[in-house]
Amino acid sequence: MTMLRARVVPLVILLSIFAAVVITIRMTSDAPVVSSDTAAHDRDQPDAASHRSVVVVLPFENLGNARDAFFAAGVSDEIATRLASISSIAVISRTTASRYANTTKSIADIGEELGVDYVLEGSVRWDHAVRGSRVRIAPRLIRVSDDTQLWSGQYDRQLEDVFGVQSDVAAQVVRQLNLRLRAEEQRAVAGILTDNFAAYEAYLHGQEAAKRSYGERDARETVTWFAKAVALDPSFATAWARLSIAHAYLYHVGFDRSPARLEQARRALDRASSIDAELPLVHMAAGYFHYWGYLNYERASAELALAWKALPNDSDVIQAIAFVRRRQGDFEEAAQDLKDAQTLDPQNVRLVLEIGQTQLTLRRYGDAAAAYDRAIELAPNQSLGYAGRVETEWMSSGSLDATAKLIAKLPKRDDENTVGLQYRQVLYRRDFDAALRILGRTRVKEFLLLHVEQAFLPKQLLVADAYALRGNAAEARQSYEASRVLLERAIATRPDDASLRSALGLTLAGLGDKARAIEEATRAVELLPVAKDALSGAERVVDLAKVLARCGEKQQAIERLQSLLAMPSLVSPAVLRLDPAWDPLRSEEAFRALLQ
Repeated sequence: MTMLRARVVPLVILLSIFAAVVITIRMTSDAPVVSSDTAAHDRDQPDAASHRSVVVVLPFENLGNARDAFFAAGVSDEIATRLASISSIAVISRTTASRYANTTKSIADIGEELGVDYVLEGSVRWDHAVRGSRVRIAPRLIRVSDDTQLWSGQYDRQLEDVFGVQSDVAAQVVRQLNLRLRAEEQRAVAGILTDNFAAYEAYLHGQEAAKRSYGERDARETVTWFAKAVALDPSFATAWARLSIAHAYLYHVGFDRSPARLEQARRALDRASSIDAELPLVHMAAGYFHYWGYLNYERASAELALAWKALPNDSDVIQAIAFVRRRQGDFEEAAQDLKDAQTLDPQNVRLVLEIGQTQLTLRRYGDAAAAYDRAIELAPNQSLGYAGRVETEWMSSGSLDATAKLIAKLPKRDDENTVGLQYRQVLYRRDFDAALRILGRTRVKEFLLLHVEQAFLPKQLLVADAYALRGNAAEARQSYEASRVLLERAIATRPDDASLRSALGLTLAGLGDKARAIEEATRAVELLPVAKDALSGAERVVDLAKVLARCGEKQQAIERLQSLLAMPSLVSPAVLRLDPAWDPLRSEEAFRALLQ
């Protein structure tokens, strides 16, 4: 993490962080020691990370009703969050820790797998039958090296007192490890999220939904739960911040690109900031809002630096910083940030996928393949790991036999990603009949995912391309027209969506409308230039090059490809050899030179 600190801190003047609501530690003798010598514990010291103990908070065992599992997980997650604010220790992320729920592995095995020095585990029983509801929490802190239990506690409290228990447990860990905390770190350890248990319960459900998948259904459910939490407690700053992030995510990935959705994200952020402007999660929400909503990377970086300063052990913050850097074209720094995040979150499949994509964009095929293989190992029933691995093989060797074996292992699903992979594979084999069969049997109605960088294209456009390559001009024109109608309807409500403009350019090129095709594809590049978004912007240049090639502007198309091969992108000589889209250029000497 030292390298990350050296890079992030100069981004802004670091303000005093995290004036959180403070509650009194119940057992004064157990309170963490506060150091007045802040220089001795400066997180920016080069050797600060080398002497830190590593702690993992395992999901507490749920001893109550099965439906209370979310609550037990929430108790341990919140303790981990408090500990993550302490710079003198490293705390394994909740995402990785959650993989050890109900584990039968020994402490020694867990310690070896995660490289941790201490394990905090425990159990939770929520007794609904008792009048007023009570919760029993039994934490245990164990030193891995000799399997010694350093401390254990027994808490039998009213349900509403769970927040105080979380503070007490975190304070006990601090005391047992003899940590010296700065004032803001002590406030973070002792802080309270809300005094409304119903709001807290809704918040935990939101957290649970957010962790399930990247999908639209879970994303919308996340919004619903966080909205319920703030309705029950309008002063719940953390829930407002999470709600802002959830709204911004729906906007960013394209599930809802409406101005109204972005406005909801802004209102939630403003409300969180008005309650507690220095809350680290508020800074993270602001970072995502400016990044996802407006591609304002400078503002996003400044906010994320403040969040990281207060939460040095939060891999989510470090990842966010990496994502912003990647959009700025700083792929090398982003790759290092993601590596730093992985030390705190080694079993987070989403993080591993992002590492794979970054390495793939840098054309480091061995590193990309290793990351995607790890993603498949961690989540064999998810398709994204296979998608990245197939993309890596296409870009590196271009071996369709190798990718066929990988695609055969895909989970049997009819989703945008799986169908997109199958389509590209047979298209590259120039089996256009198979391409039409794949598109004909899928239940996906409108858009298919054709790239690891979320390059969605209308299904009718892909059908049209297959017909055109097969030589069926009438059928191709009919499908191109259907694609045009769909895209123009979408653009009417989202005129500044670069991906829609690109797709329309490709569609119009298929219809032979050269002038409009080039105009729309060029407009897409202007809306999202590489200088503004080095990741998605490169995909718009790819689409423009395809339009130019199809419209007979061969030299201009080759120039675009030359620029893409000179920068980090998902274009490679192997893919240029495979993709029929580049057939109009194959007789050009300059294009053949690119294949070398």
